[in-house]
Amino acid sequence: MAGKIIADTIEASGSQISLNVGNVTVFMATSTGLATANITTANITTANITTANIASISGAVVATQANQETATSTTTLVTPARQQFHPSAAKAWVKANSSGTALVSYNIASITDSSAGAGIVTIDTDFSSANYVVSASFETVGGMITGCIRTITAGTFSWYCSLNGSDSAADVGSYQFSCFGDQ
Repeated sequence: MAGKIIADTIEASGSQISLNVGNVTVFMATSTGLATANITTANITTANITTANIASISGAVVATQANQETATSTTTLVTPARQQFHPSAAKAWVKANSSGTALVSYNIASITDSSAGAGIVTIDTDFSSANYVVSASFETVGGMITGCIRTITAGTFSWYCSLNGSDSAADVGSYQFSCFGDQ
Protein backbone atom coordinates (compact mmCIF):
# COMPACT_ATOMS: atom_id res chain seq x y z
CA MET A 1 0.00 0.00 0.00
CA ALA A 2 2.41 2.66 -1.18
CA GLY A 3 1.59 6.19 -0.14
CA LYS A 4 -0.71 5.23 2.73
CA ILE A 5 -0.08 5.15 6.45
CA ILE A 6 -1.79 2.33 8.27
CA ALA A 7 -1.91 3.16 11.92
CA ASP A 8 -1.37 0.50 14.52
CA THR A 9 -3.20 2.62 17.06
CA ILE A 10 -5.17 5.84 17.16
CA GLU A 11 -5.41 7.20 20.66
CA ALA A 12 -7.75 9.94 21.77
CA SER A 13 -7.67 11.35 25.27
CA GLY A 14 -9.42 14.53 26.30
CA SER A 15 -8.36 17.20 23.78
CA GLN A 16 -5.47 15.20 22.28
CA ILE A 17 -5.32 12.66 19.45
CA SER A 18 -2.32 10.53 18.41
CA LEU A 19 -1.66 8.36 15.37
CA ASN A 20 0.93 5.63 16.02
CA VAL A 21 2.76 3.27 13.67
CA GLY A 22 4.62 0.67 15.70
CA ASN A 23 6.29 2.47 18.58
CA VAL A 24 6.48 5.80 16.63
CA THR A 25 3.94 8.57 17.01
CA VAL A 26 3.67 10.03 13.50
CA PHE A 27 0.99 12.58 14.27
CA MET A 28 -0.18 14.22 17.49
CA ALA A 29 -2.62 17.11 17.76
CA THR A 30 -4.26 18.90 20.64
CA SER A 31 -7.15 21.33 20.84
CA THR A 32 -4.62 24.16 20.66
CA GLY A 33 -2.87 22.95 17.51
CA LEU A 34 -0.49 20.46 15.98
CA ALA A 35 1.89 19.10 18.61
CA THR A 36 3.92 16.61 16.53
CA ALA A 37 3.96 15.64 12.86
CA ASN A 38 6.47 13.10 11.63
CA ILE A 39 5.12 12.55 8.11
CA THR A 40 7.38 12.31 5.03
CA THR A 41 4.66 11.94 2.39
CA ALA A 42 0.94 12.16 2.87
CA ASN A 43 -2.08 11.93 0.58
CA ILE A 44 -5.01 13.35 2.49
CA THR A 45 -8.40 12.89 0.89
CA THR A 46 -10.50 14.67 3.50
CA ALA A 47 -9.42 16.76 6.45
CA ASN A 48 -11.63 18.73 8.78
CA ILE A 49 -9.36 20.97 10.83
CA THR A 50 -11.11 23.34 13.18
CA THR A 51 -8.03 25.10 14.55
CA ALA A 52 -4.43 25.03 13.40
CA ASN A 53 -1.68 26.99 15.11
CA ILE A 54 1.44 27.09 12.96
CA ALA A 55 4.52 28.79 14.40
CA SER A 56 6.54 28.83 11.17
CA ILE A 57 6.37 27.77 7.55
CA SER A 58 9.30 27.52 5.17
CA GLY A 59 10.22 25.92 1.90
CA ALA A 60 8.76 25.99 -1.59
CA VAL A 61 5.26 26.93 -0.42
CA VAL A 62 6.34 30.38 0.80
CA ALA A 63 6.55 33.19 -1.77
CA THR A 64 9.99 34.62 -2.44
CA GLN A 65 10.66 38.20 -3.49
CA ALA A 66 10.98 36.96 -7.08
CA ASN A 67 7.58 35.20 -6.84
CA GLN A 68 5.99 38.44 -5.67
CA GLU A 69 7.66 40.63 -8.30
CA THR A 70 6.57 38.36 -11.19
CA ALA A 71 3.07 38.13 -9.67
CA THR A 72 2.26 34.83 -11.40
CA SER A 73 2.04 32.19 -8.67
CA THR A 74 -1.33 31.08 -7.39
CA THR A 75 0.08 28.36 -5.14
CA THR A 76 2.49 30.13 -2.76
CA LEU A 77 1.76 31.68 0.61
CA VAL A 78 2.68 35.32 1.16
CA THR A 79 4.20 36.43 4.45
CA PRO A 80 3.91 40.05 5.66
CA ALA A 81 7.60 40.69 4.96
CA ARG A 82 7.16 39.72 1.28
CA GLN A 83 3.79 41.33 0.51
CA GLN A 84 5.25 44.73 -0.38
CA PHE A 85 7.19 43.26 -3.33
CA HIS A 86 3.97 42.60 -5.29
CA PRO A 87 3.39 45.17 -8.07
CA SER A 88 -0.07 45.99 -6.72
CA ALA A 89 1.19 46.94 -3.25
CA ALA A 90 1.71 50.57 -2.29
CA LYS A 91 5.42 50.92 -1.52
CA ALA A 92 4.97 54.20 0.36
CA TRP A 93 1.99 56.31 1.46
CA VAL A 94 1.25 59.27 3.69
CA LYS A 95 -1.49 61.61 4.85
CA ALA A 96 -0.05 64.94 5.99
CA ASN A 97 -1.61 68.14 7.30
CA SER A 98 -1.12 71.53 5.63
CA SER A 99 2.12 72.19 7.53
CA GLY A 100 3.66 68.93 6.27
CA THR A 101 3.30 66.89 9.46
CA ALA A 102 2.63 63.23 8.68
CA LEU A 103 -0.59 62.08 10.36
CA VAL A 104 -0.19 58.45 9.19
CA SER A 105 2.43 56.97 6.88
CA TYR A 106 4.32 53.96 5.63
CA ASN A 107 7.91 54.07 4.30
CA ILE A 108 8.12 57.88 4.49
CA ALA A 109 11.32 59.38 5.93
CA SER A 110 10.23 63.03 5.98
CA ILE A 111 8.03 65.74 4.52
CA THR A 112 9.41 69.21 3.88
CA ASP A 113 6.91 72.06 3.65
CA SER A 114 8.99 74.18 1.27
CA SER A 115 6.43 77.01 0.84
CA ALA A 116 2.69 77.62 0.77
CA GLY A 117 1.10 74.82 -1.27
CA ALA A 118 4.40 73.13 -2.06
CA GLY A 119 6.56 70.47 -0.49
CA ILE A 120 8.89 67.52 -0.86
CA VAL A 121 8.34 63.96 0.36
CA THR A 122 11.40 61.80 1.08
CA ILE A 123 10.86 58.04 0.89
CA ASP A 124 12.63 55.72 3.37
CA THR A 125 13.44 52.89 0.93
CA ASP A 126 14.15 54.39 -2.48
CA PHE A 127 12.55 53.09 -5.64
CA SER A 128 14.85 51.43 -8.20
CA SER A 129 14.48 54.47 -10.46
CA ALA A 130 12.33 57.57 -10.95
CA ASN A 131 9.90 55.43 -12.98
CA TYR A 132 7.19 54.91 -10.37
CA VAL A 133 3.68 56.25 -9.89
CA VAL A 134 2.66 58.83 -7.32
CA SER A 135 -1.08 59.08 -6.77
CA ALA A 136 -2.12 62.28 -5.02
CA SER A 137 -5.25 63.72 -3.48
CA PHE A 138 -5.75 67.03 -1.73
CA GLU A 139 -8.37 67.87 0.89
CA THR A 140 -9.73 71.33 1.61
CA VAL A 141 -12.65 72.89 3.46
CA GLY A 142 -13.74 74.90 0.42
CA GLY A 143 -12.81 75.98 -3.06
CA MET A 144 -11.38 74.13 -6.01
CA ILE A 145 -7.93 72.59 -5.70
CA THR A 146 -5.46 72.18 -8.52
CA GLY A 147 -2.52 70.01 -7.61
CA CYS A 148 0.32 68.27 -9.35
CA ILE A 149 3.42 66.22 -8.75
CA ARG A 150 6.35 68.30 -9.98
CA THR A 151 9.53 66.23 -9.83
CA ILE A 152 10.21 62.58 -9.10
CA THR A 153 13.56 60.99 -8.22
CA ALA A 154 14.15 57.47 -6.89
CA GLY A 155 13.88 58.72 -3.30
CA THR A 156 11.79 61.94 -3.39
CA PHE A 157 8.93 63.69 -5.11
CA SER A 158 7.60 67.23 -4.87
CA TRP A 159 4.11 68.65 -5.16
CA TYR A 160 2.40 71.99 -5.84
CA CYS A 161 -1.19 73.12 -5.08
CA SER A 162 -3.29 76.17 -5.85
CA LEU A 163 -6.88 77.06 -5.00
CA ASN A 164 -9.80 78.35 -7.08
CA GLY A 165 -8.03 78.20 -10.45
CA SER A 166 -5.33 80.73 -9.58
CA ASP A 167 -1.69 80.13 -10.30
CA SER A 168 -0.73 81.17 -6.77
CA ALA A 169 0.39 78.38 -4.47
CA ALA A 170 -1.88 77.78 -1.48
CA ASP A 171 -1.94 75.32 1.40
CA VAL A 172 -4.84 72.89 1.56
CA GLY A 173 -6.30 70.99 4.51
CA SER A 174 -4.30 67.82 3.96
CA TYR A 175 -2.27 65.97 1.36
CA GLN A 176 -2.46 62.24 0.63
CA PHE A 177 0.09 60.42 -1.51
CA SER A 178 0.60 56.76 -2.39
CA CYS A 179 3.47 55.37 -4.46
CA PHE A 180 3.60 52.24 -6.63
CA GLY A 181 6.59 50.76 -8.48
CA ASP A 182 9.74 48.69 -8.13
CA GLN A 183 12.04 49.16 -5.15
